[in-house]
Amino acid sequence: MKVAFDQNVPIGLVRVLQNFASEHQFRKISGSFSIKSAADYTPKPGDDDYQPKNDVPWLKRFADDGGKVVISGDVRMKSRPHERLALIEHGFIVIFFEAQWSDWKFWRKCALLIHWWPVIAAKIKRTRGASFYHVPCNWVENGKLRWVSNKDPKLLKIEQRTRAAKRQKKKTKDMPTKPSDGPLFDYAEADAGKGR
Repeated sequence: MKVAFDQNVPIGLVRVLQNFASEHQFRKISGSFSIKSAADYTPKPGDDDYQPKNDVPWLKRFADDGGKVVISGDVRMKSRPHERLALIEHGFIVIFFEAQWSDWKFWRKCALLIHWWPVIAAKIKRTRGASFYHVPCNWVENGKLRWVSNKDPKLLKIEQRTRAAKRQKKKTKDMPTKPSDGPLFDYAEADAGKGR
């Protein structure tokens, strides 16, 4: 299975993982993963599909080459409609790091990825179809990747606000129109209203 790391993952780390791919312990966890870099697929100026600052062309090339998994340090890919759509249409399993990861220094980024690699590899082997996950920025043993929706984040926020507004409206509708002092007083008020 081909796994590509985007340009936001240090290229030195990608090379280390490519070297690890021939190690028995790595193959034991990862199976026959083929580790690639987005740079291997990124069009150069002058290529017909070259588009500066756009991940769609390399994603298409990677998919055409049999690629199945994208590991990215750029969580903004989920917010860019054309890139999110390309990830979904090609059926990629996408592993993102949390936003704070991009602010970390080289060694900390590398350490986190290597720490989580067994969990990432297991998730990749079990998942079928377009799915998005986040690698937590912590050092928990035997942790779990966090599933995230591959829907438009702005649309998800609108849907959440709409549901919250409906719940609030229902809650307001179900409230009594005037506060009650209890059933005995309600009975007395009802009785007084009849003119007895």
